[in-house]
Amino acid sequence: LTQSRDWTEEENEKMQKSIEYFYNEFKNRVLEGRPNLTSDGLEQLALGRVWSGNEALKNGLIDEVGGINETIEIAKIMSGIDKDKEIEIVEYPNQNTNSFSANMQANNLTDFELILDIIPENIKEELNNMNIIPILKDEKIYFIMPYNIEVN
Repeated sequence: LTQSRDWTEEENEKMQKSIEYFYNEFKNRVLEGRPNLTSDGLEQLALGRVWSGNEALKNGLIDEVGGINETIEIAKIMSGIDKDKEIEIVEYPNQNTNSFSANMQANNLTDFELILDIIPENIKEELNNMNIIPILKDEKIYFIMPYNIEVN
């Protein structure tokens, strides 16, 4: 449902395809990084579940328990950057605002109104709380997470 009407069959199909695409991409990336898992094994282990960091480590879903600082340190090591070298951290979305709406409008993304019209209100609130930005591209909806680690 949108704020003002039920979804059309075409909108339902596009949303379903987008969700399936996103889920399959996620699964494929997990399987690429987890040679200990098969597709069926991943489904049995992860489908519909949320694991704590320690449980995810025990189940082979992650390599280490940590946060953004540990992630940056590991990225520096993997990239051959000296662990003591000062790096620049750029945060997205712009920290001058905490709303994905304001960030999208500031970037003049023309499909933003369309996305807002088809995403249910409760999902929009959750995206806003997590600072996740929805983008419509090639008739698919993508979600940008608040962190993007780029090693140069």
